[in-house]
Amino acid sequence: MARNRKRGDAQRQRRVLFRGDRWIYALVGVTVGILLWPLFGVLNADSIQGFFIDLLPEAVGITFTVLILDNLDRQRERTQTREELIRRMHSRFKDTAIPAIEELRVLGHLSDGSIRGRELRGSNWMTANLYEADLRDTDLTNAVFIRADLVKANLTGAKVQDGQLARAFKLWQAIMPDGTLYNGRMNLQGDLALARKKGFSPSDPASLAEFYGVSQEDYQRGQAWANQELATLLEDEDDAYGFDKLSI
Repeated sequence: MARNRKRGDAQRQRRVLFRGDRWIYALVGVTVGILLWPLFGVLNADSIQGFFIDLLPEAVGITFTVLILDNLDRQRERTQTREELIRRMHSRFKDTAIPAIEELRVLGHLSDGSIRGRELRGSNWMTANLYEADLRDTDLTNAVFIRADLVKANLTGAKVQDGQLARAFKLWQAIMPDGTLYNGRMNLQGDLALARKKGFSPSDPASLAEFYGVSQEDYQRGQAWANQELATLLEDEDDAYGFDKLSI
């Protein structure tokens, strides 16, 4: 794996070198052409005209071939980079997973569907910024979301338990696995802090219902669930993983 990664890095470096110096190569070509131009003086006009007539189709063909191959090479490189980053974000070591997630965000792959339907069991996304991440239909069994930011993430159809999400930092405006808008039932610290920042009152159910974008009835149902289930879920989560998850 390390050998293949080094080989891929070397290839990317060569490609970057070529792209960065392509205008130098073009300038060299023009200079050579200028230097060779006096040689055409020994040829008559008909010979020169015939030479360029024969050369033009080949030059056009070569140009388009180079452009097409360069575009295909760029696409292949982007695909390889994306797949390598997704493999890294699947790591159970957060020092490997978190930088990969940040690179995927910069490249736009967190929200463009590249991750949708992936098998990402056991990933360690502790403190990860998963803002607007498209996690539809992903297998997130045993994935770690401790203090993760899942604002506006789409979890529709994802395999993930409430106990995992209850350890997150924010879930505001997230779409839950059942396709419904998150109604605040986890009472996450990050969400409540964001509500205060936006001028909503955490002590007012009507205000929080407006903050989460749900009806008061839906918000109250979520709070009733929290009163009955949340403490037990958090205890079960701690018992299942002990302190190992917190120390990874």
